[in-house]
Amino acid sequence: MKIICKGDIAIVGGIRSFGYETAQEFAASVTQRVGDDLPTAIIVDLSETTGIFSAAIVELSSLEDVIRKKGGILVIAGLPPAAKSVISAGRLDNFFMLAPDVSAALSIIAAEREVG
Repeated sequence: MKIICKGDIAIVGGIRSFGYETAQEFAASVTQRVGDDLPTAIIVDLSETTGIFSAAIVELSSLEDVIRKKGGILVIAGLPPAAKSVISAGRLDNFFMLAPDVSAALSIIAAEREVG
């Protein structure tokens, strides 16, 4: 897993299988890397992910809630088709901002900032 900070945007990527252990590592890594100074936008790039499990969705939901309360934005990019169907089946596509790739996620963030 890698976290790249570009100004006030953090891009988290390099996640292969997003299960329970990876979800715990994800939460710890994001918290440790950005601490209390959460960036105003986080992109979680799942384009390299081969599987996503419920523990990962819980961690993503928790992070989304924290960043939203601080006035920030979380965008999930590159969601694999199988994972996207799980997100859609749970109607979480209405909860999460989804983008096909990091470039589109950056555009979503820019548009949200113009509106907000």
